[in-house]
Amino acid sequence: MSNHDPRYLFIYDQYMRGGPEHKQMQAVGVGFVREAVSASADFKMVEYQSAHVAGSVSPGVMNFFHDGAHIEGELYEVSDEFLETMDILKGVGSKVFERRRNIAFDQGVLADMYLRRAIGRPVIPPVHVVYDSGKNSFKWRL
Repeated sequence: MSNHDPRYLFIYDQYMRGGPEHKQMQAVGVGFVREAVSASADFKMVEYQSAHVAGSVSPGVMNFFHDGAHIEGELYEVSDEFLETMDILKGVGSKVFERRRNIAFDQGVLADMYLRRAIGRPVIPPVHVVYDSGKNSFKWRL
């Protein structure tokens, strides 16, 4: 990383530690910081058929300002170059995902996060999305 303020990316999907895509994060030396949770309860996590791997599912987080929950995941310190690569992997620009900047997380951290637009039909019932009513939070179970 350079000498400027760190840039963070919040990951909630198969790129987390233990996930099948985490090796891509390790290969470029992206630094795991800690587990984290969104500061606001403005989100909802749903599952979709994977666009990359036939027969598998992946999560998508969308804004639900009036009926949402927190999202649990992991924070990583990343470079701008890594974010550009992730934009391509996530399909930013194809109208499926967008990368939102400066979303607040616990302990006052601001991070980028990929949000899914409401495109496609979610998998019902979800296979890997877990909702914890006690915490009012969603988490992707690997």
